[in-house]
Amino acid sequence: MCIRDRKKRESGNVFSFTLQFHDNELIRKTKPGRFVMVWIPGVDEFPLSPSGYNYEDLTLRLTFKVRGEGTRTLASLGVGSRVFVRGPYGNGFVIPKPESLSKKDVLVVGGGVGVAPLLPLVEALVSSSLRPYVICGFKSVNEAFFLEEFSKIFGISLIISTDDGSLGLRGT
Repeated sequence: MCIRDRKKRESGNVFSFTLQFHDNELIRKTKPGRFVMVWIPGVDEFPLSPSGYNYEDLTLRLTFKVRGEGTRTLASLGVGSRVFVRGPYGNGFVIPKPESLSKKDVLVVGGGVGVAPLLPLVEALVSSSLRPYVICGFKSVNEAFFLEEFSKIFGISLIISTDDGSLGLRGT
């Protein structure tokens, strides 16, 4: 797979980039909450959950926090660099059928880089006529990301908290 777009620093040590695929097999199987294995030859292989995907454009967005040699190398790659991806794996999130619920309200909670795979989940919940209440937690305002993307999704309630109170509610 080839990195299509310039990587974007979301916050602190959190980066996103978009991969361009040439066939739709991997993209077609991607669902909210599933993960792919990213392999950088000679460096490392590690799991990442997509933070977005587009079935028509055959693209997959990955968002990750730099934590070790593999993610540090991944963050240093530029447009046109090649990485190897296999998967997706896992079962992903369960999207309940609205008719199976007494209420259509759904609570979605995530913190730090764990917020990244929640974006496609929230989009899928809204598409299924459910009403997500989304709570995102971060250490501080400097580590918050995807707030603009979440706020663009019509029909959700968004609550932000930070450990230090620099954004939204104070607390974990």
